[in-house]
Amino acid sequence: MKILFITHCLDMFGANRSLLELIVFLRNEYDVDPYVLIPVHGEMEKALIDENIRYKYVRYYPWACAAKFPLSHLKLIIASFLNFFAVRKLVKIFNSEKIDIIHTNSVIMNVGGKLAEKLDIPHVWHIREFDKEFYNLKYLRSDKVVVNFLNTYSDIIVVVSNKLKEKYDKLFAKYVVCPNLNKITVVYNGLVMYNAPHNRKQPEQFNIDETIIQICMIAMLHRQKGHQSALESIKIICNKYPKTKLVLNFIGSGDKVFEKELRSFVKRNKLDAYVRFWGYCDNVQNILSYMDIGLICSENEAFGRVTVEYMLNKIPVIASNSGANPEIVTDRETGYLYKLDSSIDLAEKLYGLMIDKEKCSEFGNAGYIQALNNFILDITAKKIFKLYNNCSQ
Repeated sequence: MKILFITHCLDMFGANRSLLELIVFLRNEYDVDPYVLIPVHGEMEKALIDENIRYKYVRYYPWACAAKFPLSHLKLIIASFLNFFAVRKLVKIFNSEKIDIIHTNSVIMNVGGKLAEKLDIPHVWHIREFDKEFYNLKYLRSDKVVVNFLNTYSDIIVVVSNKLKEKYDKLFAKYVVCPNLNKITVVYNGLVMYNAPHNRKQPEQFNIDETIIQICMIAMLHRQKGHQSALESIKIICNKYPKTKLVLNFIGSGDKVFEKELRSFVKRNKLDAYVRFWGYCDNVQNILSYMDIGLICSENEAFGRVTVEYMLNKIPVIASNSGANPEIVTDRETGYLYKLDSSIDLAEKLYGLMIDKEKCSEFGNAGYIQALNNFILDITAKKIFKLYNNCSQ
């Protein structure tokens, strides 16, 4: 079975990382012949080369953007015009490739739907994000037009959580005549099992003090990820319990202006000894083996790949009660859920875990078992491959 995968960005953040792991697994275990289409050069391209996966670069553009009106409309009009010619070019390229299915990896790219129609093959549309709620994306057309395009130009829509399905079920019921809600299927992201070696000497560049509590927050620097709430909770703990020994580790890069604001907050509140900015790291798994508690503070998280990474490393999780977080973290069994935007609630739950090693271990072990049973790559790949077979029959 030959699958054309359509990507949407150059970075190796959650969506592309999840896609790459899925592609490799499908190739190795299900004999899928992958061909990947990329719109820009970058880290994803390098990863494809490293994995010896065939790919093609063709410039195409999102049908949604975060710019403000009227710039957003101008950008999307131009993108629509350029995508018209991109699809014509793609038809010529892939007409002779005998592609069986097209798999688009993000809701913000619509060229896959048009290409699938031209080639007369099935299209699987994999939606991994809350486009408007999280990224504040805007479309050129109305919700009704966008939703009907999704319905018309897809054979199966895969969403990564029940929360995301709930959103699209409502949109389809509202805007689509005689909607087939069975078209929208939940398949949780699955992660590769990684067994970090224990009792090894810590790399010098890590410089992690293992005698104090290490709190981890892996997230791109984006306002919706909740870094500010995390900092405010640390401030509360340090003011209330001045002898507390902890470090909040921010792992990830992103918005430079936002990073500057966060660093300014740290300096202004004299938290320099309690907060560490790592920037982008490609060895996150190795770092996680030295972490004690994991934070997920985002609003409208569509899934929570990082949450599962914590759980697979037996790290107890504290997550906001927003988005898909409650689907992954069972409150008071595999971690804590705190009230979104309540740094006081977060601080209370965080300090409670910091002083209760037994509870940390209990949550870590329970989370590990839950992740093994629900969020492993072979489970995800099996479901995706079954969907391929269903839509190709």
